[in-house]
Amino acid sequence: MIKLRRTAAALAAALFLGMSATSALAQDEGCETEDAKQMSFLAGTWNVESRFRISRNPERWETTAAKSVIDDVFAGCVWQEDYSGIRDGKPLKVIGLFGFSNITGNLQHTWSHSQHGILTFYEGRLVGDEIVFNSQLSVRGTVFLFRKVIKRTRDGFEARTERSTDGGKTWDAGWLLSYTKDRAQK
Repeated sequence: MIKLRRTAAALAAALFLGMSATSALAQDEGCETEDAKQMSFLAGTWNVESRFRISRNPERWETTAAKSVIDDVFAGCVWQEDYSGIRDGKPLKVIGLFGFSNITGNLQHTWSHSQHGILTFYEGRLVGDEIVFNSQLSVRGTVFLFRKVIKRTRDGFEARTERSTDGGKTWDAGWLLSYTKDRAQK
């Protein structure tokens, strides 16, 4: 019994030291890294043209104007978006966070909006000149793959959300956004 207790205590100590070492390694690099800075261009005050798919059959799109402010919350590693606009004739508020995990090596994005209220969590990477975030959700037995793609432009950036119900063979765009710096702001 004593040997079992010592083994359990040794195992617990090893796990604690291992977790502490992993945590210390991640903390040594800090949160401001070159990988995190891949998203620093998002910061600013933006005028946004929003094209949202209202229906698929028949296909109908709504184009509206919106405002977005993306602030650098933790210098060089986490950005928060506050978006205000109209969707399907109703006010729409979006909040989002962008960051980088120096533990997994992935860019991260989570967001929610006032019309559904759910949190969607994405992880991604820089692929060519686009940041591609991926997520999945199972609804009543159907697996939906989601992705959000962000691409820098000369005057700002573009973002699009897409979904797939066939394991990623085909993608269906649902929201197209064009962000342009608000010249009235700093």
